Amino acid sequence: SRLLQCIEEASENEPVHHLVLEMCSVHTVDSTAVHLLKDIVDDFRGRGIQTVFAMVGPRVMKTFHKAELVSFIGENSFFPAVCDAVQGCLLSGSGNDGLSRLRSASEIAASRDVLPEVGISNCIHQQYTQVNIFVPRAIPGLVELFNSVFVTKGCNVEGAQVDHLHHTYYLLTEGKKLNEGEMNELCAQLHDALQDIFGRPKHSGAACNPLAVSPSHGLALVAPAVAAGTGLAALEEALAAERLRVAAG
Repeated sequence: SRLLQCIEEASENEPVHHLVLEMCSVHTVDSTAVHLLKDIVDDFRGRGIQTVFAMVGPRVMKTFHKAELVSFIGENSFFPAVCDAVQGCLLSGSGNDGLSRLRSASEIAASRDVLPEVGISNCIHQQYTQVNIFVPRAIPGLVELFNSVFVTKGCNVEGAQVDHLHHTYYLLTEGKKLNEGEMNELCAQLHDALQDIFGRPKHSGAACNPLAVSPSHGLALVAPAVAAGTGLAALEEALAAERLRVAAG
């Protein structure tokens, strides 16, 4: 499958020990998706690879708890931001079963301040440029702040979803998706707007994330000093292929 292919490619540099799934653009999951995730987590455990999640929204997290996915994976495998998930993986130690013992999100947050993350991509949505913003805490006026930045850069907001700490916006400029230059300019403008509130944001996607190799990643493969990624659309394709593989035995 595509997912295993990504891991094999990343393993050419160093062994992969963790798989980080970024969930910022996932707002709902059904029972089929939960069972698929359980199968994938269990399969990679058998390969000595631990799966962790970043930027899971409250509604999705509620479903994960109800389906006992959180207890199956482990509370320490959920992080508020990709940078925290990667940091937790890199700082983890090995257990007797060969799997690493992750530092929890609270331990990571206690060791340093959690900063916002900005990701911009044309790969996730077929029609719009998608902007994903994670903020470490909810404060009044953020939606208005982001909208003012979009207007300044000539962007029309065609849709939006705010889920506590996760903001998702769907943009067009003159009826089209933003080009790479426009995405980079918008990314920089959002960073500047957030800096005065939270400090310098962590970059994620659209040539912003130093741990990534393409815009707006749905996953990151973490080795001791290596991380690689792929788009969310490719992740969904990989998950579907993996489910068929598991069903086939």
